[in-house]
Amino acid sequence: MDMHLSWKKDFISLLMLFASFAALSQGDPHMLSLEIEKLSRLAGDDSQAAVEFADSLLAVLPDGRERERGEVLFQKGRAEDKLKKHETALADLKLSKKKLDGYSLKPDSLKAEVLFFTGIVFTELHEYDSSLVYFNKSIDVKTKIYGEHSRQVILALNVLGGHHAGKGDVKSSLAVRYKALGLAEKTPGAEVELVKLYNNLGRLHLIEGDYERALPFFSNGLALNKRKVKNPFFQFVLCKNLIEIYGKMGQYEKALSFAHSVDSIFQQHPDMKRHHQYWTALGVLYFDMGKIDSALYCGKKAIDEALKDKPVNERFISGNLTDLANYYLSIEQYDSTEICAEKAIEIETRLIGEKSRDVAGNFRRRGLAAMGNNNIENAKGFFISSLKANNFNGSLFEILDYNEAILTFTELGKLYFGEYKTTAGASNLTESFKWLELADSALTFRRRELYNINNKDRLTESASVVYETAIPVCLQLQKLTGRKTFWDKAFYFSERRKGIGLSEAFQGWRAALDAGVQAECMEEQGELLEEIASLRHQRRNRVRQKPDLGVSQTAILDRQIKELTLRFDSLLTTVQQSCPLLSALKKQERTVSAGELQDWCKNAQTAILEYFLLENSLVIFAINDSGLRVEEVPLPGGFTALLGQFRQSISAVDIYEDDQRAEQLLDQYRQSAHRLYDILVKPVQPYLRQRLMAVPDGILDYVPFAALLEKEQPGEGLFELGSYPYLVRRHSIGYSYSATLLLQMEEKQHIWPPEQSFCGIAPDFRGPQWGAYGHRGAVDDDLQLLYNMPEVDSLHRLLGGVALTGRSAVKDSLMDNLFSRILHFSTHAFAFDVNSENSYLALHSEKEPDEMAPLYLWEIMHLSLSTDMVFLSACQTGLGRLTKTEGIVSLARAFAFAGTKNIHATLWSIKDAPEGVGLVLGFYKNLYEKGLPKDVAMQQAQLAFLEKYKGTEFAHPHFWAAFIGIGDRSALFSGKK
Repeated sequence: MDMHLSWKKDFISLLMLFASFAALSQGDPHMLSLEIEKLSRLAGDDSQAAVEFADSLLAVLPDGRERERGEVLFQKGRAEDKLKKHETALADLKLSKKKLDGYSLKPDSLKAEVLFFTGIVFTELHEYDSSLVYFNKSIDVKTKIYGEHSRQVILALNVLGGHHAGKGDVKSSLAVRYKALGLAEKTPGAEVELVKLYNNLGRLHLIEGDYERALPFFSNGLALNKRKVKNPFFQFVLCKNLIEIYGKMGQYEKALSFAHSVDSIFQQHPDMKRHHQYWTALGVLYFDMGKIDSALYCGKKAIDEALKDKPVNERFISGNLTDLANYYLSIEQYDSTEICAEKAIEIETRLIGEKSRDVAGNFRRRGLAAMGNNNIENAKGFFISSLKANNFNGSLFEILDYNEAILTFTELGKLYFGEYKTTAGASNLTESFKWLELADSALTFRRRELYNINNKDRLTESASVVYETAIPVCLQLQKLTGRKTFWDKAFYFSERRKGIGLSEAFQGWRAALDAGVQAECMEEQGELLEEIASLRHQRRNRVRQKPDLGVSQTAILDRQIKELTLRFDSLLTTVQQSCPLLSALKKQERTVSAGELQDWCKNAQTAILEYFLLENSLVIFAINDSGLRVEEVPLPGGFTALLGQFRQSISAVDIYEDDQRAEQLLDQYRQSAHRLYDILVKPVQPYLRQRLMAVPDGILDYVPFAALLEKEQPGEGLFELGSYPYLVRRHSIGYSYSATLLLQMEEKQHIWPPEQSFCGIAPDFRGPQWGAYGHRGAVDDDLQLLYNMPEVDSLHRLLGGVALTGRSAVKDSLMDNLFSRILHFSTHAFAFDVNSENSYLALHSEKEPDEMAPLYLWEIMHLSLSTDMVFLSACQTGLGRLTKTEGIVSLARAFAFAGTKNIHATLWSIKDAPEGVGLVLGFYKNLYEKGLPKDVAMQQAQLAFLEKYKGTEFAHPHFWAAFIGIGDRSALFSGKK
């Protein structure tokens, strides 16, 4: 009975199908509409069935039904694209457009969709020029039909932004999507499009490494989705992105909280797809947290989930295999690394060809696995294969991905250096040097392509291993050959890792604006450079995707690049002719050489001591009027602990509250201060001059060189400190982030001269309301300051200018007085090791005088100062997050970034006491009345302080050695006549 009913039902369905086809062949409009609607549903649900149904419809449609044929072909093209039959889809979409044009030339919503989808298919085929044409045509048609403030136009602009992002043009993608955002915010009912735009703009900023700008977009998108749209898939995508961004920012608890949110979404919506994206993001998060077992579980789970999708997205599979290769590599499971990377290469090569960043990266991972298994020859082969996949043929210009190239060049350099250590073969050393030079050059290329300063800093930080390998290679080559040119090269590599971001700020955009170049002109230069970079990226994509296409298309791009380069050079020449100072600034763009510094030292009667920390040794570059000398000093075990003991003994603020503790710290200081002198200074003692310029590295940024002891002292009491042989007794000491930056800061000229000599800032922190006040992470319970205002008043009487004391020390008043030759802050400062950008100087709030108003580090960096000196008479203004390449991210560094030529900062919390005021006032009197250079003025003030308080507790370095002067040391005044 059941079989009979089933047969009868199928027979009736077949009769109905014949009837519908008969109606179609007669041109029944109603039936046509129903069948095309059915086809549209099939195209979304079952692509293969949709293609077959479309062919059936096309076979029975009568002549003259061009619009219907066009619509059927459109739906067929959609379905074919889903089946990854892009070429076939493109042919049907073009035929669809032809049929629709034959029906009518008027703007038409269907025609707009055909144009739009054709653009998508061209993008998937990496035919970006063609896709751009179709996207723009579609947007024009949609604008005519619906108006600019419409969901259809906003959606099209968002997809166009994706097109630009797909070809690596982030700037154009941001511009288009910001335009769409402006429209969406003013368009009623466009909340869905707005959520998508928030997500996509966040992703773009995340790609750029600009986490601070990306985060609000994801947060706003999530809030809007929860409030109005209520789309669980959008909620999932935004939470997934928040997992990623908080993981990148090191805020793992927040990242995990969003992972729990995604778990809840999946429990509420078990049919939701894309679980693999969640497991991928979670795996990367656990990897960043160092939880490798959890990362491996998530990576495997991501592959399992991706395999459930129909059709399977093999790009996701290869991406997860790459993640697994990284995870296995981190725990030295080299065979598993090799298996995952090899399988990923097989998939990627089949999908996108032999030349791509992903293929290059996985060949590099196979090389690392081979090195781990001590198969050196295989490792070399894999690294060379990586470079070939990255389109490196001897020319850096053609490389597809500079980040990958930098990593591979570096690994080859390390590999050959390792072989030299094993075999002592000089050829291995030369080969290592060659690859490391290429890594340095590729770093330069990549930095020029980056727009965001945070991204640049992260690049140099991650690539610091280039220089950590290159310097030992240079030192070995010097020993083998006796050629001092390798010392010069080692010094060059040291400079390449120090203060690059600050140096670029001095010689780049900010310097040009300070030099009087019109902002519009600088914008035009920037746009030309970015357009050139975009064309070069397109050219590399052409070579990668369509090597057989041609020479003609790459020749067109080459011609466009040449034309834009000529325009840029012409504009630059015009600017330099109209502004001679900019020409001088441009000459500073290269890294300073040891030879140039030798001439500088001769004129300045100075020796430069630049330090570079290696794993087990310290390299000291000593430059004076006689030239460059290099010493490599073995580091004793526990060197970091030794430095920590020195810091603790000198900076502890409670040093005298307990006699026994004070004696312990004194003994600790005597030992550590002399041991550090033996490591940091004694090896280059013959090359010292009366004036020293220290360029520290890494944790050495925390060392006040003035307090080092030349000789070991017996266990004398506290009151003998005034007679100790401190380094400051024989040498004045200045500091710089790099030698290159030192010369730039010294030679900087202010186009807009300071309007006054001095501006002192001292808020009023007297009174009981400051007695126990925990503010924004402050750890000191007592925030009263009794001597900061008298300090500024004394300096005001000495130098003139302006004194913003008490309630007048507010941000607006400070901004009105920024154009001062000297800015002197005597206030509270709060420095943070994590999120150093939120470190700040305390001013008064205009609205609530009894409240602090912060001047944040990030605000300072956005200033443009014509200031010769900023003196930060506040706690820990030289402290913050330590980086390998930029030193300490401190308030002092922020003022350097803003264009200040010299900054005096503190390395620990200083006491609010009249003795400290006396030291500061003595420094200024040496500057103003004696006309001394800044380093000598501070040295003389410290020596006078020691003499005055000899035999007292104030002779301890805690009270006089906290201040360091960074940058230009030249005299500010000619002296009192």
